[in-house]
Amino acid sequence: MASVLCQNGCGRDCGKGADGRVFPTCCKSCAYLKKERGLCGHDIDCDIRANEAVCPPWYWKSAAVWPEPFHEEVGGEYVKEMGTKILQRRLPDWKVVRCERIEDAVLWDKYTAKRAQLRERSVAKANIQPETAESIQYSANTTLDHRVNEVWLLHGTSEEAAKAISHSNFLPSSGGCFGSGIYFADDARKSNQYASRTAEDQKIMLLCRVALGGVKVLPEGQDRSADRFAADPSIDSILGTTDAKEFVVYDSAQIYPEYIMCPTGEGELLQKTFLDADAELEPRWQLSAKRDAGSTLLGDEAETQAQEQRNATLKEIFDRLDDNGSGSLDRTEVRSLLQQLNKGVQPTEQELTFVMKMAGEGTSVEPGKRAETRSLEIGKDNLMQAVTCWRVYQSSFADEKSMGSILFKKFDPDETGYLERDQLKAMLSDLEGGDTDVTEDDLDFVLDQADVLQDGKISKMELNQAIAAWYQRQSLLHSEETARGQSNASQCCVLS
Repeated sequence: MASVLCQNGCGRDCGKGADGRVFPTCCKSCAYLKKERGLCGHDIDCDIRANEAVCPPWYWKSAAVWPEPFHEEVGGEYVKEMGTKILQRRLPDWKVVRCERIEDAVLWDKYTAKRAQLRERSVAKANIQPETAESIQYSANTTLDHRVNEVWLLHGTSEEAAKAISHSNFLPSSGGCFGSGIYFADDARKSNQYASRTAEDQKIMLLCRVALGGVKVLPEGQDRSADRFAADPSIDSILGTTDAKEFVVYDSAQIYPEYIMCPTGEGELLQKTFLDADAELEPRWQLSAKRDAGSTLLGDEAETQAQEQRNATLKEIFDRLDDNGSGSLDRTEVRSLLQQLNKGVQPTEQELTFVMKMAGEGTSVEPGKRAETRSLEIGKDNLMQAVTCWRVYQSSFADEKSMGSILFKKFDPDETGYLERDQLKAMLSDLEGGDTDVTEDDLDFVLDQADVLQDGKISKMELNQAIAAWYQRQSLLHSEETARGQSNASQCCVLS
């Protein structure tokens, strides 16, 4: 029986169903693209039927000249938009300002040959679900061969390395959290850690096709000798987890570096500017010591210039955050600020409320009345206060050795994230060595001062306020006791 050609005129045979029924087109992609965009294009299954999927993806400019040799670097708005969508899942303020698709015949031939080899082996399908899959455009997704666990992954690098990779592919690293190999991530924040800056102050990330083949999933945590699994012929890659998923392959033929992306984001400016917030916590005597040591950077003139520059930068950041031009930051705008400071992770609603109540506009008020009297908006003069408040909270729980982590582990064994009155009482007593009687009046004082969220307990955010309130209480009681002692002494003098 003579073959029937696709009615769209692409020249390929029509697809057939399991029952032998002949479809009018070669594949669903061809039918969809012809209807929506007036052109022909094919999915991976159609490519495999036609030529074992050695042809370039239909959307490549070079697809028209294949099988002739080619090397093209193709830009355009479409590829920038796709890259931006991927990055903004984890870096919401970022955008790709430049993106090039690498179309290289030599690299593609090596990649498709390896992909076909994995397909022949019938590797087990892995349930890995990388985040990038949720942001990839239609055609970039339908041209993936899921039978060999082909995925899109990110790799942070330098501009020089990216150019070399686009012509000769990757070289394995000598070691990492999971031994030697070529590392990728599906989380843009992870790849950003390894991305170098260009002269234009942009980062460099590659978006690559990676045929993972047989995947070995490791337990959570580092395994610096995980490259030992490469000796197993059924394992082509490993998936480990540290602070994010890390994918490691050992054969560069499993990788096609398709896109070079140059992203940038306001969050970078925020992170760079607000590093100075940590200096706010530095004791004054340390600053004096540095000045006395002859630090020219801390001279009065240098300090004035630095403060002026800092104020100008803070104003620039505030104006960017103030989307509606109201002159103050509302809840949505402060959430964006904290998310950028927190490397793309959104603050919880309680964290957001805490920062806004601590730094919201308003005059000085009586202890315990902050929540009712302060407006839930952040003005220009309060921006640095909001950032410092967030930084102090974050540093208190930065790792398991941080003060906040130690105290909550000890007095909140159920990990509720709160200290009830009895737990707070035990913690305050412990701060004094465990032999101090904490009264109900003491607890009321501390909660009055520190319970910003007004729920009758102390959250992680409020821990520093609670400790400060406790020492303030101790100081007040000591002052009262001293005053009573002086008064009694005076009376004794009069009587004598």
